[in-house]
Amino acid sequence: MKTEKVSVSLPKPLLDEARKYANGNLSKFMAEAVQMALKNRYLGEYIEEWEEEFGPITEEELAEGRAWLAD
Repeated sequence: MKTEKVSVSLPKPLLDEARKYANGNLSKFMAEAVQMALKNRYLGEYIEEWEEEFGPITEEELAEGRAWLAD
């Protein structure tokens, strides 16, 4: 995958915490964090579309989803 070098500014405590878990590869850690954030956004958009079409997700459906994820 092609990469591009960028510069970002982060609050120092957040950066310190990220470095602690990055195992010496902050770029990889940040890429994974951005990927996870994007997946969460996409999932949120999907859920909004689903609820527009089928109505709110019920507590029972949430429980079924949690049980499925736990397996």
